[in-house]
Order: sequence, then C-alpha cells, then structure tokens
Amino acid sequence: MTPTYTTEDIKRISAHFGQTPKQFKDQWLKFDKKEKDWQNKIQPCQFLNLRDHKCSIYEIRPLDCSGFPHLPKKKMVDYIHVHKQNIEYCPATYAMVEKMQKMLGV
Repeated sequence: MTPTYTTEDIKRISAHFGQTPKQFKDQWLKFDKKEKDWQNKIQPCQFLNLRDHKCSIYEIRPLDCSGFPHLPKKKMVDYIHVHKQNIEYCPATYAMVEKMQKMLGV
C-alpha cells in the first residue's frame, strides 16, 4: 500500500525539500495510470523511518496519510482489506496492531 499525493501535497512537500514539484515527482513518485494518482515509487514509504517506525515528514505528510485509517469514509467492513494489506506491507501499521493487541489482551 502507498499513500496517494494530491497536487497540494506535492507542492507542500517539494517546497519543504527545496525542490520543484517536478523534481519531487521525478525523485520520489510514480503516476499510477490505473488509479490516476501519484504514489510512492518504493514500499514501504520512503519517508518511513524503519528503525522507529515514525514518519520523517509527519508535519507535512500527504493528506492520505493524515486521514488514515479513513474510517469516516467507509464502514470498517468495507475497508478491512486495506488494513490487512497495510499490516502486511507497512511496518508502522504492523507495530501499531501489535500494541493494540497487547493492550486488549488478544
């Protein structure tokens, strides 16, 4: 799974790195023709610190990330497949689920 980047996300994040939007897209993103949006070139996200599972651009992260897990958009049962994929591909989500299970005694 990868977040999608809006035009505003790209402008904001590229400015943070001192790049033009084109330079940022060339370095970090690819355009998914099927989904018709900009996504990370690599997974897990290049901005995820794999040592501490924290986002290195948290303050300026994409809208898609700030809205995660998107529960207000759909019923959980309609979106559970995305959470399952995130657990499989995203170390931060996996660590979060492990902590939740520990807290719940599951």
